[in-house]
Order: sequence, then structure tokens, then C-alpha cells
Amino acid sequence: MKKKFSSGFTLVELLVVIAIIGILASVVLVSLNSARGKARDARRISDLHQIGLALENYYDANQAYPAALTNLTAPTAYLTTVPTDPTTAVVYTFNSADCSPANQKYVIKATLENYNNALASDVDGTNCTVVCDASSPTAERDYCIMP
Repeated sequence: MKKKFSSGFTLVELLVVIAIIGILASVVLVSLNSARGKARDARRISDLHQIGLALENYYDANQAYPAALTNLTAPTAYLTTVPTDPTTAVVYTFNSADCSPANQKYVIKATLENYNNALASDVDGTNCTVVCDASSPTAERDYCIMP
């Protein structure tokens, strides 16, 4: 009698391979989402520093900080566009008018998604009516800078 050799995979072997691929895919997706959040935080920190440089250039030319970030765009062209938060597309919190003396200091604030080492060196407290301290619901992730 001749034995038949079947070429192919059994149903059990296919199910095991599909289960392994599913587990690996879920691990990769979780890691990818974490990396995306960290990338958005890096962009927020970079945006705030870019705005800070534009504000310093504006101050050098006008001996005062602008009342609004939109004053940094055309016609002055310190920025081509005002950067916005990558997830909400909202302009970052900014205030210079309520500082004492007015328009001689400023505060810019962004809320990060994750803890970042930059938070160790940022400004804490309430400055120019911008809350960057423990009374804020997102205080542990609020990143604030000022001159």
C-alpha cells in the first residue's frame, strides 16, 4: 500500500500562526502609540522654544513683548505661522499683558501627554495669570516657559 503525503498545513497549525501574529501585532501597536505621544510632546517643547525665540526677536525690535502671538506673524514675520498643539490644533496658552510691568514678561504653556525631563526645568507657579502649579488639573504635565 502506498501512503499519501499531503502538502499543506493543518487547521491547528494555521490557527497557531495566526494567534502568534495577532499577539505580535498588538505589542507593536501599543509601542507605536507610546512613541507617537512622545513625538507629539517633543514637538510641543520645540514649538514653545521656537515661539520663545520669536518673542525675544520681537522684544529686541519693540522693547516690549506682543499682547498676542498673532503679532509675531505677517507683517513682522518673526514666525510664518503660530505653531499649534499637534492634537487639538489650538494655539498654546500665552500671556504678556497681565504681567507686571505689562508686556515686559511672558508665559507660554503647553500640556504634555507624558512626563518629560524638560518638566524638571520649566517654570512652576502662577505667572502672569497663567497657572503652572499644583492647582491645575494637568499640573504634573504642564510645561511653561518665560524669560
